[in-house]
Order: sequence, then C-alpha cells, then structure tokens
Amino acid sequence: HALVDRGRVVERLADGRPARLLGISADVTERARADASRAESERRFRTMFDSANQVQLLLDYDGGILEANRAAGELAHTTADALQGTRFWQAPWWADDALTSERVQDRFVKARGGDSNRFEVEIDRPEDNLSTVDFWLKPIRDHEDRVVQVLVEGRDLTARKRAEASLRE
Repeated sequence: HALVDRGRVVERLADGRPARLLGISADVTERARADASRAESERRFRTMFDSANQVQLLLDYDGGILEANRAAGELAHTTADALQGTRFWQAPWWADDALTSERVQDRFVKARGGDSNRFEVEIDRPEDNLSTVDFWLKPIRDHEDRVVQVLVEGRDLTARKRAEASLRE
C-alpha cells in the first residue's frame, strides 16, 4: 500500500509547545496504480506515434501543432519538437508557397468543421526535387461530439508517383 500522512499543530501552549495536533493518513494505492498505468499508456502511445513512417500531427482547435512525430520533423528538415506551436498551414513544407498554404488552411477549417478530408500536395525538397505527399485531416471529437482537435496523417507518395510515371512511359 502507498500511504500519505499529513499533520500540523493546531494549538500551542503559552510556552510554544504543541498542545493539539491535527493529522490525516490516506491510502493512495489506487491513485499510484492509476498514475503508473497512465504513464505506461503514454509511453506506449509515444513509441507508436514516433516510430510511424508516415507524418503524424495532432493539431489544436486553432490549427497549432500540439504533437509531431519523427517523420514530420524529417519532412520539415527539423526536429519534431521544433514544429510544436506552428500553425499547420505555416509549416516549413509550404512556408514559401502562399497558394498551397491557403489551400491547407481551408482544408483545416473543413476538418475543424467536422469533415475528414484528403489532399495531395507537392513539396519542394532539396534532396528530392519535388515530393508528393498525401495528407489526411481527421477531426477528433470530445464526449459531446464537438471537434476539439484535428489529427493529420501524411504519406509520401513520391516513389509510387515516379513508378507510375515510369510505367506510363
């Protein structure tokens, strides 16, 4: 069992010695187990989230990146942590392309409105020239069915697109 004890002096004698104490002892075993279970669940989530080969982002209601995985950081040539706080439509992938940024913001607004949607976008990457990425925005709802966050998944289609073009030739 895990116990927590708290106590304090509530009354003192004229010479300052304690006359009355108030204390409580509580069994916090269940709370400790729940905390350990939550920590293990978070560790499993983080492992799955970060080990995915596709881009995964969790956006807040205003489009700010709350969580980004390793693949998202690699696509942006930065770390996943560096993406946090950035608005999705201002991410490094399309920072120099105002038209695409505007399209992405429109797609986010639709997802925040409750509509899952997909779109392909070409991203200029120095080492690959142009990469084609398929993004899927999915609303996340709370217990009252209100959209509170948006999940973004992005899959690099560049190799498939090049193979299709080669087959057509």
